[in-house]
Amino acid sequence: AYTLREDELFLLEQACRVADTLALLEAGMKGADLIVAGSMGQLREHPLLSEARQQRALLGRFLAQLQLPDEDGLTTASAQARHAAPAAAL
Repeated sequence: AYTLREDELFLLEQACRVADTLALLEAGMKGADLIVAGSMGQLREHPLLSEARQQRALLGRFLAQLQLPDEDGLTTASAQARHAAPAAAL
């Protein structure tokens, strides 16, 4: 449904790679404890939690850079502005 430029295709490819990595991280966490023992025996979050969080943030940045329109034909930025406008008028 979209015609993408070469730079946008690159961003989309990178977003897909990040999504694949995120799926692997989530699969690795399936059934794992969220809190694990660190190198000195201290309790800490599972290291894959932090990496998954970073990958989600990266995916969000890639997708935002694509500025694909939503179902109303508005880009993400213009859709956010549209939703914020009524609140700003109060």
